[in-house]
Amino acid sequence: MIGDQVDVIHAAGFVAISAARNATKTIPIVAHDYETDPIAAGLATTLAKPGGNVTGMFLDLPELAGKLLEFLKTAIPGMRRVAVLWDPLTGKAQRIAVEQAARTLAIETEILEARAGTLEQTVHTAADRKSAALSSGLTGTRKDRPKC
Repeated sequence: MIGDQVDVIHAAGFVAISAARNATKTIPIVAHDYETDPIAAGLATTLAKPGGNVTGMFLDLPELAGKLLEFLKTAIPGMRRVAVLWDPLTGKAQRIAVEQAARTLAIETEILEARAGTLEQTVHTAADRKSAALSSGLTGTRKDRPKC
């Protein structure tokens, strides 16, 4: 794209935004990312004056990851252990929020890396380790529990 002298780059997700930013400091990058804090990631100086060539929509609400644990705890009151799928490419904010919420709710978490091509094996790992739930939109990984 840089060689083609495009007028603007649209990038979705942290990996694409970072790649575009590393490729050019002059072509405007319109980004949308729902898991990254643009300031913590070094994509913007401040929200008021981002600087650089990246603009767009960022929705970093890591507390939602913790809220999902609260919902699981309500749905499965006796839940003491949950496996959490996490893609390290998205950054640590959601992982930290889940770990903090888990401590508050007295839930043991097992963070499992989930990347493209390894999801099936990761789900099997969670089931083998007898997690009461699997957080990331998937629940009910134990054979004796109904699918939610």
